[in-house]
Parts: sequence; structure tokens; C-alpha cells
Amino acid sequence: FVLRACFVLRARASFSIIEGFRFVDEESTNTGDHKYTASIAERQLHTFTFTFIRPIRCNMGGKLSKQELTTALTANVTNISFLKKADKDAAREIFADAFQHDPMCLWIAGLDDDDPNKDEKMKELCRYMGGFVNDKIISGRRGAALGIRDDSESLIGFMTVAPASCAKDSMIDDFISVIKYGPPPMYKDSSRYGLHSKKRLKLLNERTKARMRHMKGIDRWIYLQTICVASAYQHGKGYGSTLLRSLNQVADSLGVSIYLETESPELESMYKHFGFSTLEDLKLCVTGDESSDASHTMYLMRRDPVLTSNNLC
Repeated sequence: FVLRACFVLRARASFSIIEGFRFVDEESTNTGDHKYTASIAERQLHTFTFTFIRPIRCNMGGKLSKQELTTALTANVTNISFLKKADKDAAREIFADAFQHDPMCLWIAGLDDDDPNKDEKMKELCRYMGGFVNDKIISGRRGAALGIRDDSESLIGFMTVAPASCAKDSMIDDFISVIKYGPPPMYKDSSRYGLHSKKRLKLLNERTKARMRHMKGIDRWIYLQTICVASAYQHGKGYGSTLLRSLNQVADSLGVSIYLETESPELESMYKHFGFSTLEDLKLCVTGDESSDASHTMYLMRRDPVLTSNNLC
């Protein structure tokens, strides 16, 4: 009862939970053929109160399971360690450092280039996003997280991956993340970010829809949620390549595909070098946004396994 009362209070005061990054304002918001309102959010919450006490588990069935993925990672990956809950803060800082100049994050923020506090605001936004999307995987609830460390054992890069059985965003995980981190920065103070930043953040839900559309009917695959390396360790040092090659090796051992989204032609080209193919150029644009950076393109990519006698059934 206390949890539900607290949650509904949040929904009425400012915002409600999303699937992925889809936030719903108290004021009705039209998106395509759907209309979201606070009353709908409350009905969703009513269902949530009855499911909250169920164990958090992924849909197993014939889909690639978390246990299978973790076992394959343990057997095939060397010189890379599994992240623990104690690594969450370090991972958030690495994400913020690596993604503060990322095209997608810059598009969401919508900040002017001459904003004297742009770097600070971008890091604040990226810390939030990094924690929101990766904590559920680092904690082990929805996948696995692996990292690379320097000679002093400090984390310098990591990747988070989810099996097909856990690749769809979970409302309960989003609820936990919002309880921990609160609303996104632009919801706390909309004047600090661009005019369309809230709606751009909501629009990221289109990634989830596209992911489920492209992988429909495929039970066994891996979703690469995040891969990043601290800026001081980028550019030719090979840490990102080590992470990606390790994941490719695991996917090949399981005979499964890898799916990812990336945000620039340069990164698209890099992933092609590692065997990925582009399935779709997903263009994101908020209705009514006429700013110079109104449109952002994401590249939805998949790598199919290299089949050998070991992974053929």
C-alpha cells in the first residue's frame, strides 16, 4: 500500500513510469495512435501492486536464457571480469565520460553550443541514463555485465548484455530505477535543457519497438545494451575491440545473433568491421520540432553467428 501510494503520488505530481525511456506527463500526450494520461498510468500501477511481490524472472521458454548466457560468458571470456553491484557507481561515471559527446545524448539534451554549463549538464544526463539502463543488468536481474580493468584493477570500460528472454524492457525494473534515481534531469528542471528534451527522451521507446519487430520470431539472440570505454583509454588502445570480440566469440559458441543500436555513421562503420549488418536507419523526430537538430538517426544492427561444427545442432 505504501509503495502504491508513493508511486501514484509521483505520477500525479509530475511523471509516471515508462517502458524503457517512455515517460508519461500528467497532461495528456498524443503519440501516433496512442493517448497516454495520468489515469492510464494509475491503472497500470494498480496491476503493478499485485505483481510486485512475484519473483523477478525472465521468460525462459525456448528463448536464450540468462543462465545460458552467463555460462557461455564464463567459459569463453578471458582477461575480462564480471561486474558486481559495487561497480555500479564506477560504471555510471565511465558511461557519463564516454557518452557526454555521443550524438544521441546530445540530441536528447538539445543544449546550445554556447551554453557555459553544457559539459556539466551533459554529464548529469548521461549519469542518469547510464544508471537507468545498466543497473538492472549489472545487478544480474536481466543479464550480465563485463568489464576491463587497468593494472591497478580500476574499471576502465564495460559492456552490458541481455539474452533474448530478458531483452524487452521490464516495468518493474524501470520502477526500481526511478525510485533509486528519481526523474530525469529535464523533469527536475526543464529550463536547464532544450525545449523538446522531454519528448525526445520519450521517443527512445521507438528503439524498443523496432528491436522487438526486427527480432520477432527469433528466440535465441543477445542484446548488446551498452559498450563503452573511458575517454582516456579510447582511440587505438583496443579495449573496446577486446570487449566486442569476446562477445562475438560467445555468440558464435552459442550459435546466436547479436543485436545493437548505435548513433553515428562512424560507429556503424566500425560495427560492420566486426561482422554486423544494418537492418534499419531509424529516424527519430518529435512532432512540431523545427529546430536545426530536430532529426536524429539511429542505426539498428545485427550480427549473425559464424557457424561451425561446434554450434550446429
